[in-house]
Amino acid sequence: GLPVEQRRCAKKHTGHCVNCQPHCHITTGFSGAGAFSDGKLSLSCEVGGDLPTLVGSELVQQTIDYTDQIYLEFGADTHIEGKLDSDEVKEIRRRAIRAGLKLVEEHGGEVSVLTVGDDSCKTTLRIGLSMGAAKAYLVNDPALEDSDTWATSYTLAKAIKSIGEFDVILCGKQAIDDDAGQVGAGIAEQLGISQITYVNEIKEVTADTLTAKRVSPAGEEVVEAKLPVLLTCEKSLNEPRYPTLKRTRMANRAEIPVMDCAAIGADAAKVGKNSPSAIKKLYTPAPRQSGELIKGEAEEIGKIAVQKLVEQKII
Repeated sequence: GLPVEQRRCAKKHTGHCVNCQPHCHITTGFSGAGAFSDGKLSLSCEVGGDLPTLVGSELVQQTIDYTDQIYLEFGADTHIEGKLDSDEVKEIRRRAIRAGLKLVEEHGGEVSVLTVGDDSCKTTLRIGLSMGAAKAYLVNDPALEDSDTWATSYTLAKAIKSIGEFDVILCGKQAIDDDAGQVGAGIAEQLGISQITYVNEIKEVTADTLTAKRVSPAGEEVVEAKLPVLLTCEKSLNEPRYPTLKRTRMANRAEIPVMDCAAIGADAAKVGKNSPSAIKKLYTPAPRQSGELIKGEAEEIGKIAVQKLVEQKII
């Protein structure tokens, strides 16, 4: 197969398979013998079979990106572009959609699903439609390629504004590429609305407020926020609704509008590689040192603690 940085399917631009020669530009096969002594992933179709036939043409890019990422994590030295779409992320996304559908059932309104990506993302949007969402929107523009979390949240906020009024926005809690968990919070900041992150239960909704239980490092918190509000969702929020055959057929026939930066009023000079934010360094935090235990009478402990804080110039 080709080197990792060249594994890009022409179907993204043509809309159909062009039968790349002398071999598929994504992979020569799947489940074959992998070798990356030179930092590249090689797969044999003689061993594993033809990937598009095995998984379907719509899932080829996601599958090879996921497979390449495994090899990269174990030592391959070539960075892979694009966002991963793990089963866990898909599950959280489905639960976010289910939460929106439940709110509509109890309080009225309608659910719309929205994402930023290429045409392959229509498959994910159709899952939302098959679960009961009324509308789906895709934002796709060449200028958005390589967008970071700031640029992605900016783009989604612009798209939401262009679609119309809303009461609640539900997002997954994080992607799986860098696990930043920043896009949902960034959308809320861009829109200037309330936000509750890491929600595992929606407890009450009134005409003006929403109360939710969220997971925090200290345990769980119950938070009330004014509408409109954005929630990022935990996997434990609910059980996703299963699509019905009727809704699946309707979803497969639905026309999903595709909007570019101009259509949503987004400035192309602020997205993609032009994002005003940049990651300077990614690293694992150093382990915290154990604290010092002070023993004695309360008054004595207090004096020693104050003395140590003064020595550390904390007070």
